[in-house]
Amino acid sequence: MCHEQGVLSLPTQLGMFREYIGKLTALVGQQRAANIISNSVYLVSAGNNDIAITYSQILATTQPFPLY
Repeated sequence: MCHEQGVLSLPTQLGMFREYIGKLTALVGQQRAANIISNSVYLVSAGNNDIAITYSQILATTQPFPLY
């Protein structure tokens, strides 16, 4: 597992996703978990975390986060 500068390797991230699916299945059952997973939106981004870091820092300093 690579944690250089907050970076998680792709195999580590996929392992964490598998772990999440296991926890979700235990919580809501196989059928409901399959429904949640199949109706989810997944964003895959490789090598451009600078964009996310830049925008998150700009937004954090210019706009308050809404409370729901």
